Amino acid sequence: MAFDLEEQERIDSLKGWWDRFGNTILTAIIVVMLGILAWYGWNWYQSSQVKQALGYYEIVQTSAVSSDADSQARLDQAAAELKKSYGDTAYAAVVLCWRPIFIFVAATMSRRSRS
Repeated sequence: MAFDLEEQERIDSLKGWWDRFGNTILTAIIVVMLGILAWYGWNWYQSSQVKQALGYYEIVQTSAVSSDADSQARLDQAAAELKKSYGDTAYAAVVLCWRPIFIFVAATMSRRSRS
């Protein structure tokens, strides 16, 4: 396809501009895309941590309403795992704050069931 002189000059100026700024533009696009990918990866990681912490929180809740010794052991193990592995989640903070109350309620329930 034959271009006239004006079109050829525009094409040449565009090629010159791309030769000058093309690598910078591609680098910026790649950096932005990697940043977006990292953002989504971090959100996925946080979401999976919260879901796993929720599982331990549910164990703590079900163990707190039971009065047997096995439930108390499960409560202690789940609370320790929440504190160790998921300490930055809200579930760990709630369990650590409410754990003494759970223990008190479980002890009260066991005393009531014995009498």
